[in-house]
Amino acid sequence: MAEILLKQGEDLLLKVDIMEGTTPVVLNPTSINNIIAVLFVGSQEVAKYSLNALAGHGSLEYHPTQNNSINIIVERAQSKNFPVGVLKVVTLVQFVDAEFPDGKHKEYTIAIGRVVKGESKDIII
Repeated sequence: MAEILLKQGEDLLLKVDIMEGTTPVVLNPTSINNIIAVLFVGSQEVAKYSLNALAGHGSLEYHPTQNNSINIIVERAQSKNFPVGVLKVVTLVQFVDAEFPDGKHKEYTIAIGRVVKGESKDIII
C-alpha cells in the first residue's frame, strides 16, 4: 500500500488493506458483525469510523473489489482539525462466533501515511 498524504481540511477516501503479517485477511460480510477503525495522528486519537452506524463514528465500507480492504470516508470537517504527523489506523474486526484472547475482535494496526498542513480555508458568504 502506498503512503497516503492527507491535507488538513480535505475530503478523502482512505483504502486500508487488512493484513496479518504479509497475508491478506479476508473480510467476508457473512462472518463479520462489525468493523471499527480508529485513526491516530502520532499517539492522538483523531476519529472513529464504523461499518455499522454508531454514535460519534464516521462511515466505512467494504472495498467493492478487494475482499481484504475497507474504505474509510474522511470528511473535510473532521480532517481540518487533525494535527500534522504520522497517520495510523487501528482496525478492530468483530468476527461472528470467534473468540480471541482479548474478546470477540481482532485488532490490526497499520501506519498508512501522514497528515500535512492544509491550505483550505472556511469561506464565509
